[in-house]
Amino acid sequence: MSANPAAELVELYRRWRELTADEGAAIASERWSRVTELQAQKSELQLAVEQASARVPAEVRLPAEFAAILRELVAMESENSRLLDQKLETARSEQASLDRSGHNLRRLRGSYGQVRTAGWQSYS
Repeated sequence: MSANPAAELVELYRRWRELTADEGAAIASERWSRVTELQAQKSELQLAVEQASARVPAEVRLPAEFAAILRELVAMESENSRLLDQKLETARSEQASLDRSGHNLRRLRGSYGQVRTAGWQSYS
């Protein structure tokens, strides 16, 4: 715990900004295990932010940079969300294309009939 909860809160939001930037890079490069790790870290950080926020007295004025950090963080989170939506839509489109290809292959195989392997034949 910091003696100055307002300063601690600013530092926590700086850390959140760093994690969000890393998360954006991981999303862009489709490193999904890294995205999962970063989201877990952000979830833990959220608890620390809530605790620090509760310790900041209502009459304390936060530094001017705090508002700038929050604006940047909101913009970064929105961009990450947009990028995730884009990646999800691309994956869905690719899945639909693969489904169509599989369906076409099954139809093609069906049009040639089933190929049977030759069995042993005996002539007496």
